[in-house]
Amino acid sequence: MILVRLALRNLWLHKVKSFVLGFVLMFGTILVIAGNTLIDNIDRTMATSLIDSVTGHLQITSAAGEDDMQVFGNFDGSTSDVGSIGDFERVSKALSSLPNVKTVVPMAIENSIIVSGNVLERKLQELREAVNANDNERRKALQIHVRRIIDDLVNDLQNVDAIADMDKVRIELGDKTDILAKAQSDALWEQFDTEPLDVLEFLENEITDLALDKDLLWLRYIATDPQLFEKTFSRFEVVDGTMIPRGKRGLLFSKHFYEERLKNKTARRLDKIEEKRDDGQTIEDCEDCQQWIERNKKEVSSLLVEIDDSIRAKLAPVLAKHLAMDAQTPLRDLLAAFMDMDDSNFEQRYQTFYDKVAPHLVMYRINVNDDVVLSAYTRSGYRRTDKVHVYGTYHFKGLERSKLAGGFAIMELATFRNLYTYMTDEIRKEQADIRSTYDLPDELSRESTEALFGEEDTDDEKPEESDEPVAVTEGEMEAITITDSFDPNELTGGVVLNAAIILHDGEKLEETIAAIEALNKEQDLGIKITTWRDASGIIAKFIDVIRIVLYTALFLIFAVALVIINNTLVMATAERTREIGTMRAIGAQRRFVIWMFLTETGALTVIAGGLGALIAVGLLQWARAVGIPAFDDVFFFLFGGPRLYPEWNAGHVGIGLLAIAGIALASTLYPARLAARISPREAMQGDD
Repeated sequence: MILVRLALRNLWLHKVKSFVLGFVLMFGTILVIAGNTLIDNIDRTMATSLIDSVTGHLQITSAAGEDDMQVFGNFDGSTSDVGSIGDFERVSKALSSLPNVKTVVPMAIENSIIVSGNVLERKLQELREAVNANDNERRKALQIHVRRIIDDLVNDLQNVDAIADMDKVRIELGDKTDILAKAQSDALWEQFDTEPLDVLEFLENEITDLALDKDLLWLRYIATDPQLFEKTFSRFEVVDGTMIPRGKRGLLFSKHFYEERLKNKTARRLDKIEEKRDDGQTIEDCEDCQQWIERNKKEVSSLLVEIDDSIRAKLAPVLAKHLAMDAQTPLRDLLAAFMDMDDSNFEQRYQTFYDKVAPHLVMYRINVNDDVVLSAYTRSGYRRTDKVHVYGTYHFKGLERSKLAGGFAIMELATFRNLYTYMTDEIRKEQADIRSTYDLPDELSRESTEALFGEEDTDDEKPEESDEPVAVTEGEMEAITITDSFDPNELTGGVVLNAAIILHDGEKLEETIAAIEALNKEQDLGIKITTWRDASGIIAKFIDVIRIVLYTALFLIFAVALVIINNTLVMATAERTREIGTMRAIGAQRRFVIWMFLTETGALTVIAGGLGALIAVGLLQWARAVGIPAFDDVFFFLFGGPRLYPEWNAGHVGIGLLAIAGIALASTLYPARLAARISPREAMQGDD
């Protein structure tokens, strides 16, 4: 008890030093508790985001795959070569027999290409329909509109540096100058009156590919059993349209991808400015918002090409009145002025855009219920195309604004297998018809198929032995009629690239992995197991990086704290030489002196550490009440939504207090031993 009283007295007598040391200990306690709590909570929410949306608790792939499973792809956006599981039904039944395995969801994560059309293509198609329907009035109006679009296109190509998107490839006109001149010529349009279909063919073949609004979309998708996917992943929700019907070939775009890549670019930029303002930002303080406004002002031509003359005549007075400008001002200038927005006029103009301008624009390049053509390359290097119906869009609840969670389209496995020529009932039937027609043997050699369908493959990579049958070129693919329906039972078997495993109890992850590995060895399933953390690749590593940065910062802070505490106590020891010598003279042992210093530090640690713990818990409670906003799309995913609501526990507080106590103890040992060496003679000499 006397040690505690002495410790408190000494701390009070040396208030300045005690305050400095106490502040260091308190700050360290706050940092350890709050930092560890936030990291653990981010790890928890990230796990929830991944497990409940894409990865499941475990991912399985073929043991023969060359690469490890990377759900989100490699750094260059490519997919990993994970091989293929040839008999998913057998593997699924075996895994489902394990008591902790709840569901096994078949998957294939791959990339495909979609070439979306442009305004000129759509208008030429409308003009062709008007010609075929002998609708002369509509034909004349569209003819005028198409000529104007071509004039605008030529103007845009000549000024491409000023108006092209940053992500567009610079267009070199080269020998296209004569073609563009012909497209603008009166002679061509006089020919249109007598030979409209020939003129349309020329324009479609030679001009449409030059349009700046033509877009090549790189689509990353998960091919799966859509109904099982929806049932298994609790965050999944259809937003627009409907779910892909069972037994129907179809596609769901992610809502994020649909808005970012397929929506009218001007409208999407305005939407993003509105989102920034909803988050509390102003245009004045938002550099991105200012850049989006400047691009909208420069790219009004992309809106003009979609608006025909009759609409222009109605729209110009509306905008002129809204802007208090002359009604005779060209629509191009009116739109440019209208797009010059700031905080004072944005809300009004944003609403006016959607009320007055947007109804006359094509808002999405691909609409729900459209058919799209996917293009992909097989492992043997052949290009395959397939048409699929767009049933709607979806998102993962709570992750609506996440690029990572919104990076996948959802498609059924039948279309994937057709694209990559994995064996399906349709392909088996088609091959049987080909063999019957050409009187071919049941088994075709690689040389025979190449002789029939294409040139020799120069790639040394060998095709997979049984999963990839006869490869056909794009020409032969177009001759194959693929229905929009298939036998739903195909989804439970056949080829998949990977599968997600959902567990009843996620806490028994390691135990379940051991059971799967034993089953894999026993039944020769030929699979490889990857945890959700490893399958997420760079995403999980991002958390590891944050944790390393935190621990490095803590190490540096504690190193500084150790030096500060140590030096402060050494100086305090020198100042207290007389006091310590007097205590030794009246019988205090060296052990007593050491314990006196340790008790002083311990008391200070309890006071400062306890205060730091209270402050840290208070801050965490406040953060839990209001939420920590996700300041970036990546953190939107890591937080499991727009805000993180951290939860602390006694373990976090205990770790913080123990860490600070350890640093304080280590810092005190040397000064305490130094003080214990002071003798009464040294004290009297120091006094003299």
